[in-house]
Amino acid sequence: FPVTIYLLAQGFPEGYSQEFLNNPVDESNAFFKREDFIEMNEEDKLKVKEFYIAGDFAVSVNDRADYSVLVAGGLDDQGVLHIVDVRRGRWDSKEIIDQLFSIYQRYNAHMFITEKGVIEKSLGPFIQDEMFRNNRPFLNIEALAASTDKRTRARAIQGRMRAGGC
Repeated sequence: FPVTIYLLAQGFPEGYSQEFLNNPVDESNAFFKREDFIEMNEEDKLKVKEFYIAGDFAVSVNDRADYSVLVAGGLDDQGVLHIVDVRRGRWDSKEIIDQLFSIYQRYNAHMFITEKGVIEKSLGPFIQDEMFRNNRPFLNIEALAASTDKRTRARAIQGRMRAGGC
């Protein structure tokens, strides 16, 4: 009990949530709030969508504790983004590539978006090899340079979600 009061008094409510509630994010100051997530209804699921895949990969030894993540989102004719698939795992390079082609093919994605460095330096040659030698589809990869930190880059999707656009 005294530690609880101390953490809250020190302005560290997330510490209280993490340590005592076994909840890693304090709802009161979470980057994404529970109410930001709007579940798709049956009508949303039936809408025609143009799909995009985004990926964030943990491929170095230092990132081994991190997860690689692939997200499939479909834009409907109203500009609403529907998140339809999230894949997360501690995959080796081969598993990452298999997951990438699997999700890309499942949604017949228009584009795959990722951070520039990882694709060019570690996965790119293997992806090229898969496309040329193993009869895989050619991916439309848009590798973007990370201009700011992840939290800053996530502001756009946070705003879209709070406006009901996701």
